Amino acid sequence: MIPLFKFPSIGQFKETVTNMKKLNISENIVFISSPKMHGTNSGIGYSEKHGLWCQSHRRILTLENDNYNFNRWIEEKRDTVIPFMKSMASFYNIDLEKNVIILYGEFCGGKVQKNVALNGLDLMLVIFDVATATYEDCEKTEDVYLQWFDLPPPNFSFPTSIYNVQQFGTYRIEIGLDNKAEIQNKLVEMTNEVEKECPVGKYFGRVVAQDCTTGEGIVWRCSYKLENGSSQILRFKVKGKEHSTSKVKTMTGVNVEHINDMTKFVELSVTENRLNQGISEIFGAEDPDFKSLGKFNQWVIHDVKKEDMSAFPFLEDYEGKNGEEKQKHVTKLLNKSISQKCTEWFRVLMRKA
Repeated sequence: MIPLFKFPSIGQFKETVTNMKKLNISENIVFISSPKMHGTNSGIGYSEKHGLWCQSHRRILTLENDNYNFNRWIEEKRDTVIPFMKSMASFYNIDLEKNVIILYGEFCGGKVQKNVALNGLDLMLVIFDVATATYEDCEKTEDVYLQWFDLPPPNFSFPTSIYNVQQFGTYRIEIGLDNKAEIQNKLVEMTNEVEKECPVGKYFGRVVAQDCTTGEGIVWRCSYKLENGSSQILRFKVKGKEHSTSKVKTMTGVNVEHINDMTKFVELSVTENRLNQGISEIFGAEDPDFKSLGKFNQWVIHDVKKEDMSAFPFLEDYEGKNGEEKQKHVTKLLNKSISQKCTEWFRVLMRKA
């Protein structure tokens, strides 16, 4: 059975700066942008041994257990998708007798998401990253090593309805440890432009003042060559205000408001956008139900802890710097506070259904 090759979570600008420090990157390095599309994270994989498979961000898909009918959509294109996967493997010199190739992208358009420029367009898969793993790694349940590749040039042939994200336009920006403040302003400016007019929507004819042209934001990526010859992939995202899942930080995630109490923190971090994203992550295209309320609450708790803890008013207690008892107490209080807000919101949602 093929394992889930989960796409790594994309952090914020401040986390990339921290990683640059850890890697002792002293020079400016080039990041290339791609529009962040509001759809559902999806992947397709292939090898001679395993055949063709589809996955969401959370699980392997089947026709019976699908996600927005993505697996069915790919199956209908099997005769063109498999030759495409083989041509991609050939481009990267991947031996499919010994390795798998995985293409990561955003499945969007149709009714996958609402209130964005892509809503109502024909369904499409937009590829934004490529990786490979050995057959031996396919047998592992953890510590699976993925080798990452840059996308092929825009003139590389893609099947109908499958796109290279770079064909919708890119930015290039140099980031170094000495120009962080200057770069933050540029990142915000570029993100505002994309939020006003999504490059993908523009490509497909969406017009400002006539159609919904709202974009979600920008993803930045750098493949940095280490001294040992391997590459370290650095990624971060910047969302526009309309799609931000939190109100505790600026778009670049560097500065945070001073928050004095738990109630205020939960109010600012458990937003309508974050709750709606949780619904999409847990239920996909299925109708929400109370049986999975616990999973929904846990997803929101995890997402808040992943994205917003730098603004947590009791961070030292949470990190255990003031003793184990305080750590347990504040963690329990945080989990309970987030769960209560999630449950209240979920009940209102179900009453409206």
